[in-house]
Amino acid sequence: MTIDIEKLDKNLVPNGNTKRDDAVFRSVREAPFKIYGLDHPEEPGMFRRMPQAYSDRVGPGCTIMSGMTVGGRVRFCTDSPYLIMRAYTPSITPYTTGGTLTAMKGFDVYIKDEEGRERYWNSVRPPVSFEKGYESIVGLPGKLSDITLYFPHYNQLTDVELGLAQSAILTPGSEYSIQKPVVFFGSSITQGCCASRAGNVYSNYVGRLLDADTINLGYSGGAHGQQPIAEYIGTLDASAFVCDYDFNAKSAELLKNTHEPFFQTIRRARPELPILFLTKPVRKDPELSIRRNIIFDTVARAWAAGDHNVYFLDGLTFFDGDDWDMCTCDGTHPNDLGFKYMGEKIAAELRRILSRKP
Repeated sequence: MTIDIEKLDKNLVPNGNTKRDDAVFRSVREAPFKIYGLDHPEEPGMFRRMPQAYSDRVGPGCTIMSGMTVGGRVRFCTDSPYLIMRAYTPSITPYTTGGTLTAMKGFDVYIKDEEGRERYWNSVRPPVSFEKGYESIVGLPGKLSDITLYFPHYNQLTDVELGLAQSAILTPGSEYSIQKPVVFFGSSITQGCCASRAGNVYSNYVGRLLDADTINLGYSGGAHGQQPIAEYIGTLDASAFVCDYDFNAKSAELLKNTHEPFFQTIRRARPELPILFLTKPVRKDPELSIRRNIIFDTVARAWAAGDHNVYFLDGLTFFDGDDWDMCTCDGTHPNDLGFKYMGEKIAAELRRILSRKP
């Protein structure tokens, strides 16, 4: 027997009545909305994190994953009492056993508080099943608010339209204090596989802690230190780069063969870019110490060559409290608690790095 839980608990119904006679819809590609974290988002077609000219050189998996919108955000200010979203998607990506429907296909609404810090307000939740898109609604404070809308991390989108009250004020959102983005590259952990919602992906949390723009190049199962990705990262005018692909390197040998060349490609293109290397936050790995040494060796060789803008952060320090066993959903992928700890330690290190005088 199939049980429809939404009939038993109305709070689990994802979208209420979206009809508003005074709603005016605009694409998020239009001013005064501003999109962050995606590649040339003003162009029509599917939103992408990396140009297809680069992802195609890696392979079809990278091209598909590049069309998933993790790290994408829209900022704006409004006093509308509601927000209606129309999300258009060319395909439906099944959600994984470690993810949630809200995280993989929904959007998070954050609003700045009186101290200027983004705080979670609500999630724009999709229905359990839909084709080519959906419409959903959330209430807003009804006073002028600085809003950030976080895109889902495992779904493709061709457009997003926001419906606001016709009489509402709509102005640009605030700019980031750190306007040059912090770029992240890594595995499904970087892509936020098991975060319960989009705002909890660790790169998004780091961005909030630093008030920094971010770009997330997390590729589930597909981050192997490929040269086209390094070449693309080298084209970005970033404030810092965080390299986190240890988990996807299938062996210590593969990691050793790719790690130094990946770094050197980026370094040749961006001689002054601060680069932070992470190791995997997993305790059960027979090659763990070997992998950590490979990554640290890349850093040590850079230091020996006079490059002191390269840094190392041991993933084993992320979950070093008494509750470390509560930080993943499967022994590998961090959950919200794990991402909180990761984000705090990465943000603290980046804050130290970015405060250094050149």
